[in-house]
Amino acid sequence: MCSDIIGAPNVDCLYRIPVEFQRQGLIERLVQKLKLPKNMVPPLDVPDCDQFNRFSDILRNPSNPTVRIAFVGKYVTGGTDAYFSVLQCFEHCQIALGIKLDILYMESEELEGENAEEALEALKGCDGIFVPGGFGVRGIEGKVRAVTLARTHKIPYFGVCLGMQVALIEFARHVLGWADANSEEFDAKSTHQIVHIMDCDKQQMGANMHLGTREVHLVDKASIMHRIYSGAPIVCERHRHRYEVNGTFLEDFKAAGLKVTGVADPEKGVDGLRVEAVELPDHPHFLAVQYHPEFVTSPLDPSPPFLSFFEAASKKSFKWPGGCHPRRLPGGK
Repeated sequence: MCSDIIGAPNVDCLYRIPVEFQRQGLIERLVQKLKLPKNMVPPLDVPDCDQFNRFSDILRNPSNPTVRIAFVGKYVTGGTDAYFSVLQCFEHCQIALGIKLDILYMESEELEGENAEEALEALKGCDGIFVPGGFGVRGIEGKVRAVTLARTHKIPYFGVCLGMQVALIEFARHVLGWADANSEEFDAKSTHQIVHIMDCDKQQMGANMHLGTREVHLVDKASIMHRIYSGAPIVCERHRHRYEVNGTFLEDFKAAGLKVTGVADPEKGVDGLRVEAVELPDHPHFLAVQYHPEFVTSPLDPSPPFLSFFEAASKKSFKWPGGCHPRRLPGGK
């Protein structure tokens, strides 16, 4: 029957797809073909097309000025598939704030070579600097230079996983004065290994990374973390890492003004070996986390750390909810 033919045209926005299918009567035809009762319990979950239309309108015609974000990664040459989940999270924050994004993709190695100064100048023109996760020594010095620029020029900064580790390496070198500060992953001979391999991995390298959903305990009520998670004492976020902050140097970091605002073990407090979040209080927005918040996000519930970063970069206030989303709480869905 002709009425059973549903077109799948190309669209300029992902959120137009359910709208287009709904317009053509796909849901009604499926209900009829599958002989589903109209009084189903629970009721059939029909997409809210008004909501999808709103998402599309924001992405296609944002009402606010453009926000330029520097994306300093290691895998952006030739495409951005390696960061797909991050970019989806960017989009969710864009929808929440109603902003237009202009992303400057920069290979971190560009900040190390002969054209490094030109690349740094490009970063100075950005509203925010983001450093994602990754592995290996290639391009690390470029990431460190990006962090230095964000810290000294008061440009909103957000680092995830490796982005937190290089932030601490940078702070150790240029604030604490430890010139050889590094990670065990990059320089095993460093006398200040700010980041080292987790205890559980010292005997064997294999499928034993710190993976999956883990508790993050928020330990500072005057922090960005406390605000964006609506004061929840414990939240659950996804992890994927083998290296972590070396607790030996935490007292030095704290004395120099760096705040540890999230840890994995409440009994160890901010001196615990597993640091989850750090902040600089004398900065417009300097936040870095060990976990991967982009793994728990949606258009209606964008990741709080990412959203906080875009809020600072866009200078646009966001009305934060009165409570943390249940799926980020222990035992939540």
